[in-house]
Amino acid sequence: MQIMLYEVKKLKKTKKAYVSLILIILAISIITYSVYEIFYTRKQIENTIKQFDKINKGKENKENIGIDKDILGILINEKEDIYIPVVEGTTNEQLKKGAGHYSESQMPPDKNECFLFGHRDTVFSCLKDIQSGNKFVLKTKNGEFKYKVSYTKITSTNSKEVLKRYGEDTLILVTCYPFNYIGSAPKRFIVVCKRYTE
Repeated sequence: MQIMLYEVKKLKKTKKAYVSLILIILAISIITYSVYEIFYTRKQIENTIKQFDKINKGKENKENIGIDKDILGILINEKEDIYIPVVEGTTNEQLKKGAGHYSESQMPPDKNECFLFGHRDTVFSCLKDIQSGNKFVLKTKNGEFKYKVSYTKITSTNSKEVLKRYGEDTLILVTCYPFNYIGSAPKRFIVVCKRYTE
């Protein structure tokens, strides 16, 4: 009888050890995958910036074969000296290459709103420290357009709240919020910038 109780206790300890080991391996796998995704995204962003530079320098068409034609420009955060590629579209694949231009909004020199979406842990991680008065430059094939941060706000994920009208000559940067949240964040952080000339 005592031997059986000892065997049952030993079996329970073994099961706990296996479950603990599986949970540790699972946690390490998730962390490793997340770190890989962040580094992979950053590498893709670097490549996108290089491609934009090639297009902008007017290289021969032969050299531009294979260059991503969805590249619209570069968003420059002047305070942090950060260069963020801007691509057409807001799918997950497109957002891995840079900030995504919401296709139903306009790009400068058009005077209507320009919405750019980006992930909070990669291209728009710099927005957590943004303040009114900070400056951005949106460099496109049509020229350089300067913007100054007017204000920031936090909203729900409701698209009517995120995509509302902000007025002419406005650049709106949108990312998930809170910045340190793990998983699908419950809110959106919006940076509203107005175009200016010096």
